[in-house]
Amino acid sequence: MLFTEATLRKGRGQLNHVNFGLLPICEVVFEFLEDISASVNELAARELDMLKDLKRKEEGEFPFGNEDLLYYMKRVEEQYLDLDFGVLKQYFPINLVLPGIFKIFQDLFGLRFEEIADVEVWHSDVRAFSVFDLSSSELLGYFYLDIHPREGKYGHICVVALQNGSLSSNGARQVAVINHIPVALLISQCQKEVDDHPGLLRFSEVVNLFHEFGHVVYSLSSYSCWRWNQKSYFDFLLI
Repeated sequence: MLFTEATLRKGRGQLNHVNFGLLPICEVVFEFLEDISASVNELAARELDMLKDLKRKEEGEFPFGNEDLLYYMKRVEEQYLDLDFGVLKQYFPINLVLPGIFKIFQDLFGLRFEEIADVEVWHSDVRAFSVFDLSSSELLGYFYLDIHPREGKYGHICVVALQNGSLSSNGARQVAVINHIPVALLISQCQKEVDDHPGLLRFSEVVNLFHEFGHVVYSLSSYSCWRWNQKSYFDFLLI
């Protein structure tokens, strides 16, 4: 809720600067964000006052800075909302979360995911999928999931466009040419389901996984005239 007009103005400048001919679209986006901001300003102010009051009780009369925000948000969650994120994990086993994310994206964007059984991968934990348009059965691309931690693996969560797609001169996707089919890789560090341990995820991990999968869908579904131009550079391009 703590979304300020200054943040909007800063974002407007950054977005307009990098998107060249997309200015009309940018204006619509920021009008939408500013409408939301105006409707929640009062609520955001009350929430901020709650954080400031809690800091005053715990630390005395010291200014409330940006560095205090996340800490006191967590303290408010603990004291007033009775949230135990450790207990919350039991509702998010990886074998429930992942199919749920798949279903949401398939239903929302009209896609069909099919796991590829016999495919050469760099580790036994890695899974590969084909992505099809639900209505036309057109092949849109492929993605890999490498979502479990292991020794020597890159330790962050991100999506890598292994190969970007492109359009032919008539505007059609060039999926018939193997080196023009988009391929994406989602890297994460989710706990693996092992024996009696269901691989429980923190709520923040669920949010991050959902967010990053949006990059996968964007990478595979985007219609771009230039292969290099297909990458999503900013997270706010995701809806």
